[in-house]
Amino acid sequence: MSTGTFESLTNKILIGIAGAEPPFECQGDYKPYSRANNAGKCGILKKQAAFVSMLPNDKYLREERKKFLEMLGKSGHWDFERFMHGEAEKVNAKFLAEKYFLARYNTEKGYKELEKDQARVEENKKKRIRMTDRILRPYLNQYQPPEERILISQNITFNELDPIPVYCDMTAKLEDLVIPKTLAFDYTDCNFVNRELEPELVEAVEMSLDPRNHIKCECDGKNILCYENEDCPCYKMNKDMQALRSVNNTEPPCEFNCGFACSDACGCKGRCYNNALLLPHRFLFPLEIFRSDSVIGFQVMCPVFIPAGTPILEFNGEILELGTLNKLGPLYNEHIAYSLQCSFSDDTDFRNFFNQLNFADEYKEVLTNLYRKKEFWIDPMNFGNVGRMISHSCCPNLEVLRVYRKSLSPAHVSLVMVAIEDIYPRTPFSFDYGPKYKIDSKRSLQNYCRCGLFSCQGKGNQNEEFKKLDTFNMALIIQKLHKMRRDAYERNVKRKD
Repeated sequence: MSTGTFESLTNKILIGIAGAEPPFECQGDYKPYSRANNAGKCGILKKQAAFVSMLPNDKYLREERKKFLEMLGKSGHWDFERFMHGEAEKVNAKFLAEKYFLARYNTEKGYKELEKDQARVEENKKKRIRMTDRILRPYLNQYQPPEERILISQNITFNELDPIPVYCDMTAKLEDLVIPKTLAFDYTDCNFVNRELEPELVEAVEMSLDPRNHIKCECDGKNILCYENEDCPCYKMNKDMQALRSVNNTEPPCEFNCGFACSDACGCKGRCYNNALLLPHRFLFPLEIFRSDSVIGFQVMCPVFIPAGTPILEFNGEILELGTLNKLGPLYNEHIAYSLQCSFSDDTDFRNFFNQLNFADEYKEVLTNLYRKKEFWIDPMNFGNVGRMISHSCCPNLEVLRVYRKSLSPAHVSLVMVAIEDIYPRTPFSFDYGPKYKIDSKRSLQNYCRCGLFSCQGKGNQNEEFKKLDTFNMALIIQKLHKMRRDAYERNVKRKD
């Protein structure tokens, strides 16, 4: 959490519930910004905005790759350019095709339609569509910013260890620059709970400190590796939770209870491969926020390659129960549009799961009430992080997974955004907002989507044939697009060191 962000809430909040707060070194005039109201923050951002000149695209990406490789050389041995090839790429393309296909429908109808599609695979193989480079090039989805841009903020996080600049690429004159109020929020890199607003959740957090209700391991991370230790309680819990995929917790955007991770309370201090937050909390990837379309709004991209399967960042904000959000009145729709649900009242399988554990009976009772009678959301509207800027897509490159640490209350959930395909430089991050997301009371996102990718069902895609593709042909297009992106990256960025 950024220093000073919650000065007025110091005695009212619980922070760092599921793990230690990521490192923070203050940069810039943070306190004046934090103390300002929304209009004041917008004024500060507009006053400091300035035009900046950028390097030509390929040269800039080569420089960023060089800096990233140098940083990796100092901090570890991770090989970040693990490109998908061969059978792995085919399997991934099939998975993505099915995911994009399901995104056309609500959950129940989607699985029925997918079953019909799978029964027609052999028939669809005989109907391969035409997909030349010229036809597919508009769907590569790699943003090239102008060489002159408006820099709104050099670092919206105010954290020297995690600098994230914000650009505007849709305004020709500084005097015409409009700072949307949605950009004027306080940056936080961990979730928190307000004691006054959520007393029952706070009770669960305090009860979780009892050793009977706390999950941690004694692995030292050197002689005993968590993921190789059959007796590691965190790893065992992780495997058990990965197997827990219920029909009541599989709807996008938060797909399912992915698992359980080691934390700072463990003998390994969370510095092991059984911690999905290990990379996100190292602020490994250089991110950038930009705005090039007033309808789509702010987006997020990265100037370096990110391989599929990589946990990139955590979605942070204030943990609130739906009833608390309802009390916001006219502000409810605005807050819920930015929030992600992190617990589900109809998830009976999860309730049965934690009731079989060796938690204290009174703790189980509190958890049961929280998960049966309430639904919790992570609201980043006032206090959030870069995750709130990630846009929707009918062909998303990220998936949001729920990972628990230390215990199993809704306050112990982390929403981790993981790459589900190779993400090449300057490809905007995206995830599926889900079938329940509404632009307003009359318009669904599906019909009005502007992502413009090949499977987009909205106004952003003019290719009617692509909107009706079967999964076999979708998988072929995905493989072709990946090859086009990889070839361009190796030709223009990787091979010109």
